[in-house]
Amino acid sequence: MAFEQGPLFEVSGVAALLNFEQRAAAMELDWLAMREQRLRRFGEFSVAVLREEAPKRTGWFASRIHCDVSISGMDMRLGFTWPQPLGTWITGGTGLFGPRKAVIRPVRAKVLRFWIGGKKIFAAWVRGMRPNPFVDRAMARIRPRLMTELRGIGNAVITGLAGK
Repeated sequence: MAFEQGPLFEVSGVAALLNFEQRAAAMELDWLAMREQRLRRFGEFSVAVLREEAPKRTGWFASRIHCDVSISGMDMRLGFTWPQPLGTWITGGTGLFGPRKAVIRPVRAKVLRFWIGGKKIFAAWVRGMRPNPFVDRAMARIRPRLMTELRGIGNAVITGLAGK
Protein backbone atom coordinates (compact mmCIF):
# COMPACT_ATOMS: atom_id res chain seq x y z
CA MET A 1 0.00 0.00 0.00
CA ALA A 2 1.42 3.40 -0.94
CA PHE A 3 0.94 6.57 1.02
CA GLU A 4 0.90 10.07 -0.37
CA GLN A 5 2.61 12.83 1.52
CA GLY A 6 0.29 15.45 2.91
CA PRO A 7 1.04 19.13 3.36
CA LEU A 8 4.52 19.86 4.63
CA PHE A 9 5.33 22.88 6.75
CA GLU A 10 8.94 23.97 7.03
CA VAL A 11 10.50 26.41 9.43
CA SER A 12 13.81 27.58 8.07
CA GLY A 13 16.41 28.44 10.66
CA VAL A 14 16.57 27.64 14.37
CA ALA A 15 16.08 31.31 15.29
CA ALA A 16 12.63 31.31 13.73
CA LEU A 17 11.71 28.16 15.69
CA LEU A 18 12.93 29.62 19.00
CA ASN A 19 11.07 32.83 18.29
CA PHE A 20 7.87 30.81 17.65
CA GLU A 21 8.34 28.82 20.88
CA GLN A 22 8.88 32.04 22.86
CA ARG A 23 5.76 33.60 21.39
CA ALA A 24 3.75 30.44 22.15
CA ALA A 25 4.98 30.35 25.76
CA ALA A 26 4.30 34.05 26.30
CA MET A 27 0.90 33.77 24.68
CA GLU A 28 -0.22 30.78 26.77
CA LEU A 29 -1.06 32.90 29.83
CA ASP A 30 -2.76 35.53 27.66
CA TRP A 31 -4.70 32.78 25.90
CA LEU A 32 -5.96 31.27 29.17
CA ALA A 33 -7.08 34.64 30.54
CA MET A 34 -8.70 35.66 27.23
CA ARG A 35 -10.48 32.32 26.94
CA GLU A 36 -11.94 32.57 30.44
CA GLN A 37 -12.95 36.21 29.95
CA ARG A 38 -14.71 35.46 26.65
CA LEU A 39 -16.42 32.39 28.06
CA ARG A 40 -17.75 34.33 31.07
CA ARG A 41 -18.95 37.15 28.79
CA PHE A 42 -20.67 34.62 26.54
CA GLY A 43 -22.25 33.01 29.64
CA GLU A 44 -23.64 36.39 30.72
CA PHE A 45 -25.07 36.94 27.24
CA SER A 46 -26.62 33.45 27.26
CA VAL A 47 -28.22 33.99 30.68
CA ALA A 48 -29.68 37.29 29.47
CA VAL A 49 -31.23 35.56 26.43
CA LEU A 50 -32.58 32.68 28.57
CA ARG A 51 -34.11 35.20 30.98
CA GLU A 52 -35.74 37.06 28.09
CA GLU A 53 -37.27 33.85 26.73
CA ALA A 54 -38.31 32.40 30.11
CA PRO A 55 -41.92 32.82 31.23
CA LYS A 56 -42.35 35.97 33.32
CA ARG A 57 -45.67 35.97 35.11
CA THR A 58 -43.93 37.18 38.27
CA GLY A 59 -40.31 37.17 37.08
CA TRP A 60 -39.18 34.94 39.97
CA PHE A 61 -38.16 32.00 37.77
CA ALA A 62 -36.36 34.10 35.15
CA SER A 63 -34.38 35.99 37.80
CA ARG A 64 -32.98 32.72 39.15
CA ILE A 65 -31.43 31.43 35.93
CA HIS A 66 -27.66 31.29 36.38
CA CYS A 67 -24.58 30.20 34.46
CA ASP A 68 -21.68 28.15 35.84
CA VAL A 69 -18.38 28.37 33.96
CA SER A 70 -15.81 25.61 34.34
CA ILE A 71 -12.49 25.37 32.56
CA SER A 72 -10.26 22.33 32.90
CA GLY A 73 -7.30 22.07 30.54
CA MET A 74 -8.68 22.46 27.04
CA ASP A 75 -12.27 21.69 28.10
CA MET A 76 -14.61 24.65 28.50
CA ARG A 77 -18.12 24.17 29.89
CA LEU A 78 -21.08 26.43 30.43
CA GLY A 79 -23.82 25.01 32.62
CA PHE A 80 -27.16 26.71 33.12
CA THR A 81 -29.19 26.20 36.28
CA TRP A 82 -32.69 27.17 37.36
CA PRO A 83 -34.97 26.29 40.28
CA GLN A 84 -36.20 22.71 40.49
CA PRO A 85 -38.77 21.19 40.18
CA LEU A 86 -40.33 24.31 38.62
CA GLY A 87 -37.80 24.30 35.77
CA THR A 88 -38.72 20.72 34.88
CA TRP A 89 -42.42 21.56 34.93
CA ILE A 90 -41.94 24.63 32.73
CA THR A 91 -39.72 22.97 30.14
CA GLY A 92 -41.50 19.58 30.10
CA GLY A 93 -45.01 20.46 31.26
CA THR A 94 -46.82 18.75 34.11
CA GLY A 95 -48.34 16.08 31.91
CA LEU A 96 -51.80 17.23 33.00
CA PHE A 97 -53.31 20.37 31.62
CA GLY A 98 -56.64 21.90 30.85
CA PRO A 99 -57.74 25.48 30.24
CA ARG A 100 -55.25 28.13 31.35
CA LYS A 101 -54.85 28.33 35.14
CA ALA A 102 -57.61 25.77 35.64
CA VAL A 103 -57.31 23.69 38.79
CA ILE A 104 -57.34 19.95 38.07
CA ARG A 105 -58.76 17.76 40.86
CA PRO A 106 -59.20 13.98 41.01
CA VAL A 107 -62.69 12.70 40.21
CA ARG A 108 -62.57 9.07 41.35
CA ALA A 109 -59.72 9.19 43.90
CA LYS A 110 -58.44 11.32 46.74
CA VAL A 111 -55.24 12.34 44.99
CA LEU A 112 -53.78 12.64 41.51
CA ARG A 113 -50.83 10.45 40.62
CA PHE A 114 -48.56 11.26 37.69
CA TRP A 115 -44.94 11.02 36.59
CA ILE A 116 -42.60 13.97 36.00
CA GLY A 117 -38.98 13.44 35.08
CA GLY A 118 -39.03 9.85 36.30
CA LYS A 119 -40.53 10.73 39.69
CA LYS A 120 -43.97 9.66 40.84
CA ILE A 121 -45.91 12.69 42.07
CA PHE A 122 -49.03 12.63 44.28
CA ALA A 123 -51.09 15.79 44.59
CA ALA A 124 -54.57 16.71 45.81
CA TRP A 125 -54.81 19.21 42.94
CA VAL A 126 -52.60 20.81 40.29
CA ARG A 127 -52.63 23.72 37.94
CA GLY A 128 -51.85 22.11 34.63
CA MET A 129 -48.96 23.44 32.58
CA ARG A 130 -48.15 22.81 28.93
CA PRO A 131 -44.45 22.49 28.01
CA ASN A 132 -42.78 25.83 27.28
CA PRO A 133 -39.86 25.44 24.86
CA PHE A 134 -38.14 28.64 26.04
CA VAL A 135 -34.74 26.89 26.12
CA ASP A 136 -35.07 25.91 22.43
CA ARG A 137 -35.97 29.49 21.49
CA ALA A 138 -33.05 30.86 23.51
CA MET A 139 -30.55 28.37 22.03
CA ALA A 140 -31.64 29.32 18.51
CA ARG A 141 -30.67 32.92 19.37
CA ILE A 142 -27.47 31.95 21.23
CA ARG A 143 -25.98 29.53 18.66
CA PRO A 144 -24.86 32.18 16.08
CA ARG A 145 -23.11 34.19 18.81
CA LEU A 146 -21.34 31.03 20.01
CA MET A 147 -19.89 30.43 16.56
CA THR A 148 -18.70 34.06 16.42
CA GLU A 149 -17.05 33.76 19.85
CA LEU A 150 -15.28 30.52 18.92
CA ARG A 151 -14.01 32.08 15.69
CA GLY A 152 -12.77 35.09 17.66
CA ILE A 153 -10.86 32.90 20.10
CA GLY A 154 -9.32 30.92 17.23
CA ASN A 155 -8.33 34.08 15.35
CA ALA A 156 -6.75 35.55 18.49
CA VAL A 157 -4.66 32.41 19.01
CA ILE A 158 -3.52 32.30 15.37
CA THR A 159 -2.68 36.01 15.38
CA GLY A 160 -0.71 35.61 18.63
CA LEU A 161 1.26 32.66 17.31
CA ALA A 162 1.98 34.52 14.08
CA GLY A 163 3.50 37.33 16.16
CA LYS A 164 1.25 40.08 14.85
